[in-house]
Amino acid sequence: MNRPRRIAVTGAEGFVGRTLCSHLRESGHEIVRLRSRTSGPGGYDIRTGRIDKEALRGCEAAVHLAGAPIARRWNEKGVLDIIESRVASTDLIAHALAELRTGGGPSVFICMSGINRYGTRREGILTESSDTREDGFLSKVTSAWEEAAGPAVKAGIRTVFLRTGMVLGASGGPLQLMLPAFRLGLGGPIAGGSQAVSWITVDDLARLILWSLDRGDVCGPVNATAPGYLTQREFAHALGKALRRPAFLPLPRWALAPLGGFAKETILSDLRVRPEKALAAGFTFRWPRIDEAFKVCLHG
Repeated sequence: MNRPRRIAVTGAEGFVGRTLCSHLRESGHEIVRLRSRTSGPGGYDIRTGRIDKEALRGCEAAVHLAGAPIARRWNEKGVLDIIESRVASTDLIAHALAELRTGGGPSVFICMSGINRYGTRREGILTESSDTREDGFLSKVTSAWEEAAGPAVKAGIRTVFLRTGMVLGASGGPLQLMLPAFRLGLGGPIAGGSQAVSWITVDDLARLILWSLDRGDVCGPVNATAPGYLTQREFAHALGKALRRPAFLPLPRWALAPLGGFAKETILSDLRVRPEKALAAGFTFRWPRIDEAFKVCLHG
């Protein structure tokens, strides 16, 4: 971004939010933190429908990162949290942005989404022009998530949906959950390991958000994945190599049964996603290779 701007961010204290805010501060931007279930300045609450519109006034962009973790048992409460924290919050913020469109509010809305928008298992390479599907819980959530931004889109606010793959970083996300087993040499291929893994480092995701904020010609879905997917077996081998540990211990499909739908739609999903729109528009990934990505995630 070419000049200091005022950027509103939800989920600023989260895994991706911390990295994004670090990049924003380094670039000289002012961060306005929007906090969920807070009655004070900058607060919003999906239960009451309240949002502090004044906190958004004067901001040039809003980045919506907040959302309940999906790495959990999908019981009734968990499912409700996942849906409401994404769909209801996006709807609330999008309506606020639409109301402020002519009154000094943000003209850009960056909203998270996920590659599950393409379904659970697909043949071939998936780009932003690929058809979308609703063949699982997460694909239905991402569909409703993107649709909830409709008020902002209709108001003429440039809206970008970052369809993220597995986000890698040592301070959070799935890699942090994997490391204990892999450091003990207990990692390896899962359910045969032939399923594709589409991933991105948290640093490149933050950079892609900043790039999206500055690119007036970019809108709609943007695949937030590194250029090259790999199989889960290759992913496990690369992580073991980075840790200098063996990573050949297989984990059968039945061992994931306690995780239910979460395992089926994340660990066992098979989506080969390419960030065609970002590459065509000139975005350069700092960490396009998994071996380089693991080095920076594990050793800085």
